[in-house]
Order: sequence, then C-alpha cells, then structure tokens
Amino acid sequence: MSKKRGFFMFDIKDCRRQSKTLVPDDGFHYFFGYYDLQPYSDDGKKHLCHRVSFWDRLPTAEDVAELGFVDTATGQFHKVTETTAWNFQQGAMLRWYDSQSIIYNIRENNTFKCAITDISTGATRTLPLPLATVSPESGFGLSVNFSRIFDFRPGYGYAGIPDPFSEKAPGNDGVFRVDLKSGEVLKLLDYKQLVELFPDKPFTDCRLIVNHITFNTDGTRFIFLLRNFPEGDMPWLTMLIACDLEGNLTKLSNFCFMSHYAWKDERYLLIESDHASDGKRELHVFDTVNGSTGLIVVPRVNDTGIHCLYSPDRQYILGDGYPDLEKYRPLYLYNIEKKELETIAQVYSNPTENWDNRCDLHVRWRPDGKKISFDTNHNGRREIYEMNI
Repeated sequence: MSKKRGFFMFDIKDCRRQSKTLVPDDGFHYFFGYYDLQPYSDDGKKHLCHRVSFWDRLPTAEDVAELGFVDTATGQFHKVTETTAWNFQQGAMLRWYDSQSIIYNIRENNTFKCAITDISTGATRTLPLPLATVSPESGFGLSVNFSRIFDFRPGYGYAGIPDPFSEKAPGNDGVFRVDLKSGEVLKLLDYKQLVELFPDKPFTDCRLIVNHITFNTDGTRFIFLLRNFPEGDMPWLTMLIACDLEGNLTKLSNFCFMSHYAWKDERYLLIESDHASDGKRELHVFDTVNGSTGLIVVPRVNDTGIHCLYSPDRQYILGDGYPDLEKYRPLYLYNIEKKELETIAQVYSNPTENWDNRCDLHVRWRPDGKKISFDTNHNGRREIYEMNI
C-alpha cells in the first residue's frame, strides 16, 4: 500500500491488521502523546487529542494547542479547551479525569498549573501545580518541574519559564503530591534528599532531574527515573526509584540504562534496562516493593528502544520501536503465555530536523483490548491511527 508524493511516503507496510485514521483531514495536525496515558473513553467512542497548526519545530511559550476529542465512529473533532503548556512527546499530559472531564496542564500568570474541564459545559477548575501523573483512584497527582525538564530534554518539558532552581540537587525542588479535589500540596521528596540517601558518583555530582514518573495501577505507589544532566563526555544514565504516597523510597538500581516502562499491577514493573545483562538491553520485571528483579519477559527486539504496554487483560505486551535504516517504525505484539513475538506493522516515519520534535508511534490500547491507536506522520502530517487487534 505504498504511495509517494514528493518528500512524503504514504506507507504502512506488512500491516496484518485493518487500520484507519481517526482524525479529519482539515489542514491541522493531530496527536495524542505518550504511550502510557489512556486516550480512549471507557466506551471507546471518544479519543482525546491535541490539534495544532504546525509540526516542523518545537513549540514556544506562545504556541496554542487545542484540546478535545474525536468521535471514533465519525472522525469529527470536538474542541474542549486550549493550552500553551505542551510538547510533541507528551502533549499537555492530557487524559481523562472521569467520564465527563479531562485533566491537563496549562500556563497561567507565567507559571505552570493543571486544569480540570467538563467536556460538555466547559466548567473548569485549576490546581496550583502542573501534573506529570494522575491517579483518580487515590485522589492524587504528582508534580515535577517542567522547566527543569525542558533544560534537560526540550521535547518533554515546557518552554518559556526559566527553572528557578539552578542548583545541581536543590532541597526545595523534587516531587510534590497534589490533592486532586482540594489542591493541597505536599512535598514528598527533593533532590538533596535523594543524593544523601542514594549517592552514586560521579552521576550524583551532576545536576539531577526526575524525567519520568508514573503511578501504579491502584495509585498506592509510583516509579520515577532519576537522571543526571550530561557533563563533558559523561552521558546521562538513570537510577530507578519507587515511592509510596508518604514519601517512603525504595532504590531499585544504580545509574545505568533504564528507559521505557509499564506497570503490570500495583507491585510489578516492566522496564527496558541493561542493569543485569552486560550492556544488553532487555525488558525486565522489577518487584517495586522489595527491589528484586530477574525475569526477562520479552527478548530484545529492537536495538534503539521500545515503548512497552500490557494489554488490559495482561496477556499481551504491545510495543513500538524507533526507525530502522529505511525510516520504518515497527509495531510489536508479544503473547506472554506462548512467548511469541509478532511484528504487526511497519510504519514509515517522516524524519524531523530536531530529534525532540520526532513523531514516535506511542501505541496505546483501547480499554476493551480490541483496538489500539498510535500517532504517526507517514501521510505527511501528524495524525492518529486506529488498528484492529
């Protein structure tokens, strides 16, 4: 099904499932964002998305992203609100708060905050800090410093507000717990504390950053990736740490390669790592309560990284990788019981000048496990595709 028109290739090759675009061809670009967020409504009839007017550069503080959803049957876009706190990798951390409300990050009075908006009435309330992960089950969100993330990786932070904490390991910056109803804020941990508890030189001598952070399935614990800013010839690596809602920390690794991950349940975490395999990257399972690790669930299938996500019934692992030499990104489906790995599609990826501006597939499950969605630019624009599983 390959087509060509000038620079762009219109191609999803070796596709073993029926697929279609979910968004209208109206001159705009559409995307959802990260693979570990749920874009679908519970009934699968709505799919959240960002709508923007460009795709060829990083957003500035003035660039607006319209937030809303598409009807998965008709493809019609319904705008709910807009924001200037967003990026192309994770958007505005847009997700469902409940069946009638969305939660997302905003910029207000030169600060980053979070907002919750009713999709029918537009009624909105604001929380005092931007949120990186949300657990309606526990009633809390977790906030990190998006300006500091922007200094580290512009594709994951927000532009326009300088980081007020320039120290390598400040004691007044870290991870904050936010009550989703009252807005009450509690500092759970800070960088100075992490260095004192878990020194791992020379990495903890560098400026540090909490890059990714995610609640488990019942909102009782969370995992985060503590990374160092690269200095000189030293790359950035990752310390894996788990924490509960009271700030009790469990160190799971020293600084090594740790990247994409997915919670299996409230205790066990699947993560791409080389911590125990002599530099070979595999998908490992960690017990985040006692710190043990061992089982390799999926053999290494892609030398450049893989996003990974359990199916709703935990029988499969869905994954997508970075481009091969021909600029195709693979979609993987792994049967855990049978230990069978299938490449269900290869999606052409139009290259971008800036790696932080790339279009990862970020494949996601519909709640019933019958369909998946992913972001793509293979048709010469950013759009969201849906595929039958």
